[in-house]
Amino acid sequence: PGSPPPDDGLDLILTPQATIVRCGPRILRTTDEAIAAGKLRLWLLDLAYRDPRPAILIHGAALALPAGAMVLAGISGAGKSTLSAALVARGWRFGTDDSVALGFAEGRARVLPCPGAISLKPGSLAPLAPFHPGLAALPLVGAGAKQGRYLALPPHLHLSGRGAESDVLGFIFPRFVAGAPTRVEALSPSQALLGLMEAEFDIGEAAGAPELDAFLDLVETVPRHAVTYGDLGEMDATLRALLADAAAQAPAGR
Repeated sequence: PGSPPPDDGLDLILTPQATIVRCGPRILRTTDEAIAAGKLRLWLLDLAYRDPRPAILIHGAALALPAGAMVLAGISGAGKSTLSAALVARGWRFGTDDSVALGFAEGRARVLPCPGAISLKPGSLAPLAPFHPGLAALPLVGAGAKQGRYLALPPHLHLSGRGAESDVLGFIFPRFVAGAPTRVEALSPSQALLGLMEAEFDIGEAAGAPELDAFLDLVETVPRHAVTYGDLGEMDATLRALLADAAAQAPAGR
């Protein structure tokens, strides 16, 4: 594992030939904007969080209630952003809908929030209309498959990263199927790990074997569910019930 970066900030340099990201002695030069954006986010998290440090990054979303947080993992197009926008309108705290950073300390797994605007594709407009009536008035940004609207959330809806609400209580693998009834399936640790691998997760640059062991222990000990749904309102109720059950099962003093 690399050593923690110094407190001298983060530089983003755009040239006609390449994008350069620099954090202390670490430098990335690339022509791929997605790679640059991913590294920029990773090093930003490194600078923002020192105890615990970002150890695992999961392609997914993190939503929380006062009792704790759920990690919603899935491949692109699984509907995580649409679901996140609906849940926030129903009172959930928003951690991220892109790459969930987890840190481990004192036997606890915590979401290290990085809440940006939620990127919503045109197909999200109709199902989200009851939750965000002004969504259609937001400008379309981008082109082609990347075109969408960006829903900025006020700070009071952000996950704070402090207290019990940031403790990871479970993993959810959501799948939207139009018109389908809500169906919940409990997953084994191995099934959940396969789902996380399909969604993609990575190890932080400052993490090593202890953090990976802690992550695998987390996958084995917290509840894990695949949820198929066709109604966002029903999904809110379902996730609240799953979170309440997970909180009741969590060890005392977590």
